[in-house]
Amino acid sequence: MKDSTYKKYCLIVDEWFVNGRNGTKAYQKFTPDSSDESSAVRFNNLVRIGKVAEYIEAKNIKKANDLDITFDKQIERLNE
Repeated sequence: MKDSTYKKYCLIVDEWFVNGRNGTKAYQKFTPDSSDESSAVRFNNLVRIGKVAEYIEAKNIKKANDLDITFDKQIERLNE
């Protein structure tokens, strides 16, 4: 995968995180002429690419760490 393609995919994923995880709308932001159905399929294919999936996982882990979301912390907060 070209570096420029990967960067475009990362922008789409970043939009997905920002817009409430709507893959169709995230894809359409960068390809506005794409239909809803086509955008949904293409986004689903995009997130299955290994390097993109790793990017998503890294962002999820970073956000969990930033927000201090762990199983133990959740149990502690529930007990409070």
